[in-house]
Amino acid sequence: MDKNLRRFSIMLFLLLSVSYIGVLAEPTQQFNNIKMTPYYFSSLPANTNQTMWININPPDNISSMISVLFHFKAFTSGQTTNYTLYVNDKLCGVFTISTTFANSGQNEIAFDCTNLISGIGNYTIKLKSNVNAGSFFGWVDLVYVNKPLYCGNVTGGTIDSVSKIDEGKMSVHGTEYIAGDNGKVWLSLVSANDEWVDDATCVMNIFNPDSSYLYKDLYMISLGHHGVYYYDFIVPITTGVYPCVVVCYYSTNTQIELANSGWIATGTNVQNDYTKTQVLDTTYWKINEALSGGNYRIDYGINITDVATPNVLLLNVAVGWNGRWNGTENLVMSLYNYSSSSWFNLPNEITNTGVDLTFTNTLEITNATESGILSDSNMRFRITDKNNTDASMSQVWNNYIDIKLIKLTQPTHYYLIRGSTELHVGSGNISYVGNVSHVDTVGDANISFYELKYAGGTEYLSGTEGQIAYQFLRTIAGNPNPINDGNCNSTIWFPNNTIFLGNQSITFLTGSSGLYYNNFSVPTTNGVYKTQAICNKGGIFTYGASTFHVEDTLYNNQQTIYSFLQTMNTTMVSGHNYISSLVQNVSTQITDSWTTFWNSVSARITS
Repeated sequence: MDKNLRRFSIMLFLLLSVSYIGVLAEPTQQFNNIKMTPYYFSSLPANTNQTMWININPPDNISSMISVLFHFKAFTSGQTTNYTLYVNDKLCGVFTISTTFANSGQNEIAFDCTNLISGIGNYTIKLKSNVNAGSFFGWVDLVYVNKPLYCGNVTGGTIDSVSKIDEGKMSVHGTEYIAGDNGKVWLSLVSANDEWVDDATCVMNIFNPDSSYLYKDLYMISLGHHGVYYYDFIVPITTGVYPCVVVCYYSTNTQIELANSGWIATGTNVQNDYTKTQVLDTTYWKINEALSGGNYRIDYGINITDVATPNVLLLNVAVGWNGRWNGTENLVMSLYNYSSSSWFNLPNEITNTGVDLTFTNTLEITNATESGILSDSNMRFRITDKNNTDASMSQVWNNYIDIKLIKLTQPTHYYLIRGSTELHVGSGNISYVGNVSHVDTVGDANISFYELKYAGGTEYLSGTEGQIAYQFLRTIAGNPNPINDGNCNSTIWFPNNTIFLGNQSITFLTGSSGLYYNNFSVPTTNGVYKTQAICNKGGIFTYGASTFHVEDTLYNNQQTIYSFLQTMNTTMVSGHNYISSLVQNVSTQITDSWTTFWNSVSARITS
């Protein structure tokens, strides 16, 4: 009886285990409701396209599309109205509101565009009507079969069902930060046999204090020994607690794909080319923003060809960029979807940084071809800026770009370990509070603030060379520390408040303690000039201002004084000579008179 019961228990356990693994691997039908961007339009003029966008990129991936239905609610004028919808400039369909069956007011229109949307990507949607229509808003109802990441046995070289084993230990470390600091999250990974794991793939999510994503699916960098993985970032300026969650998979290996060619659609090539993105060093592919439609924009990327065996045991795809960006807006990284003929944006964006920094995105893709990011062994990567109203030019330094195909080393199983930590971000600032009668104990009160001190000239002659200079400092706990890796710009205004030099980059003085300067030719207009500097460090902007004075009459006054002194000198010399002549004449006359007198006296005495 006991043996039979034991056998039954074992069989039940095995059945439950198989059923559990089967559930993990089974694709399921999913529904998504996605709003258009922009969501609302105030009007729809006759025969005019109103353009919207949608981004389709569900976290559980897409195996196949079942239906893609676009819905709009629009106000019609009471006339028979034909609405036409386009997806990526391809006709989806026409929907007619007939006055026979509908009155003026709000009506719902719908389009089935399943044949035009096949997978993840960004899609451009255009709606127009043949007569004037009123306000409208829209959304899309998406029904698809998902594509679970974790499956079991290998079929045809791809992962269909590989067992995952929860074994090992992870220790994730965060710390206390002040807004704008250089931050680091790191972990140590140990196997169930207490051995360091250096062949893992670790993916991290960092959440804002309001629980939204700060960074999503960051690919952490392996130190290469002692099971250490890390990620560097600029600490955000919002104070609070930032939860961090990490998942590591092992054993994996990484197939690194680098650029075979590069392109610039908008921008100006400043130095080098795409080949400088193939090695992580100190040489860069430098690109300036260029004017497009009256604003400074940038749009460039790389092409990767001859990707070998991309789908064999593929677990993830990671995209990485390292370099510097001095613009105030973020840069967006995108991959090309060959299935939808469109770019889809990756969630983690490149932010302003004065030093080399790495930004990564990890995608749960187990078949690069089916996902659309690979076609005929080709892949494409793109970077664009977000601000279409940028009035100043910025520059990007590209140090390293790669796409990593992360693959399992075992066709039967892999190990999965989870861990978490939190980051505490404080401002470090203490503001003055009036009428404080007593302070007993202040804990962890590190006073921290940024400042810009003017160190330039104050008086100038027109036509000479001038210089503005600012010292960029951060004071922590009363100790000033120079900042030598900030991004600083300055503006100088004429005395009449018009701009003399607008938004000019000011250069760090090598070897100095946070000094940034800019030389200029002093203009001829007299008066008081105003100067302002803005320095950015880690997303925190610090402002400074001062004045200097220009006077061209000072030189003229100096010349006048010099001429006057010269004239006075000449006059004094002439006066001196005249007086000397008079004295000589008087002396001669006195001598002559004395001689005559003496001769007369001598004659009388003799007689």
